[in-house]
Amino acid sequence: MLIFLIIVAISLIGIPIILGYSEIYCVHTDIDINSGDIRHIRYMVFIPVSEKYVQTSFSKLVRKFKKLRHEPDWKRVNTRGTLFRRVFPYPEFHGAINACESFVELINVYNIPEAEQRQLVGEYLNYLKEGRINQFEDKLQVIGKNK
Repeated sequence: MLIFLIIVAISLIGIPIILGYSEIYCVHTDIDINSGDIRHIRYMVFIPVSEKYVQTSFSKLVRKFKKLRHEPDWKRVNTRGTLFRRVFPYPEFHGAINACESFVELINVYNIPEAEQRQLVGEYLNYLKEGRINQFEDKLQVIGKNK
């Protein structure tokens, strides 16, 4: 009986730790698709032990042009298993954080006027909500080439 309990304990605790992902000890990274804010949730033994919220340059740009009237809509970007530092991406929003930061950089590089920035931020949020960020970046590249 003792051997059986040891095998069960190793299966439930040991194997997920060795493989790198389990809520025994991991960090989830989420993005709020209404504002661009980022949230990191650290888990230990299936219990969330800390939450850290980060306001990005993209979310500051969103707040500059839009009043946030919606509750946050958090979408998982990735999960980092902390034992071997493996990253487990979630396909739909995996590149969302980098894409939002690239969006802000491109707006600054192309010196896009504020009126056009306001329109682009609204469009970008719609693309973000639909999970089609890459399509909008292609559009922004075309806008930049015309400047």
